[in-house]
Amino acid sequence: MIKLMMISIVSMLLLIGCGTTETEEPQVEEESEPPVEETEESTDDLEDEDTDTSEEDEAEIYQEENYTQSIVPIVEWLWYDQDDLLAFRLHVTEDDLTTEERMKQSFIESDVTIQESFDELVDVTIDDDTATLTFTDEHELASLASTEQMHLTETLEVISSLYKITELNFYVDDQAGIDYGQTGQVESMSIETDSNRGYYLVTDEELLEGSETRTYLPSFKLDSEIDSNADLYETITAMSEVPDASFDLDSAIPSEVMIQEVETEGERVEVYYEISDETKRDDLIETLALTLMDFAFNELHLIDDSNQLTTIVNLN
Repeated sequence: MIKLMMISIVSMLLLIGCGTTETEEPQVEEESEPPVEETEESTDDLEDEDTDTSEEDEAEIYQEENYTQSIVPIVEWLWYDQDDLLAFRLHVTEDDLTTEERMKQSFIESDVTIQESFDELVDVTIDDDTATLTFTDEHELASLASTEQMHLTETLEVISSLYKITELNFYVDDQAGIDYGQTGQVESMSIETDSNRGYYLVTDEELLEGSETRTYLPSFKLDSEIDSNADLYETITAMSEVPDASFDLDSAIPSEVMIQEVETEGERVEVYYEISDETKRDDLIETLALTLMDFAFNELHLIDDSNQLTTIVNLN
């Protein structure tokens, strides 16, 4: 009996051993990296960067406006101490004029002839640096007196120079040539004039004879003229000062304006400034537009830092 019980116990142990499954290997948890704590310093740096970027974006936002008026230079002769001074005034029109239309108007409004012969100027065409003036046969240029002819010749030269013209051709209707004072028949005129840099404002009441129109004297008419090789910044700086003269002059740059910087790139010039009286902005625009006609620039950008305003002036 005891032997039978021993056999039964051994059989049960064998059955238990055979039914046991393979033991699974314990899973080892992967160690995860501890989270990086955002330090106060790194957060501050990001906030500073965001602030700097927003400030830069805000600083670059300038309102732009296009100056759509046309500025036409007009020669004005001033009589002083038995001498004649050539000066300029500016005619500002709301019309968007071409260069040829502006030049024609410059000639007509600068007419110094007694017979007002430039009322008969019917057309001005420009080809590169040559301009052709066409008159009707009603003109009276043949009757010019000597002083009258001298003034007219200088007027033609300085206006042509402002428009970058080196030669004038004359026509009457479709015929080349014109009777020009004591010179007789002329078909063309080579333009030779003194190089000019900058202008000053005439304030002498005797010279202005009651006129309130801003009148500009080119610096080459003064003994203390601006160097003809002066760059634009040097020219504008000199124009901000009052020159020595035997009659009253003032700075052509309004006293309410402070020129900060002048940058040039190709045919474009940028003038950075601050202004304390915005009613003087047009005076500044007109002064610089006239000044730049003596240079080879086609576009003026006036950048008012104090009011974040950029005024774009087409000089063609």
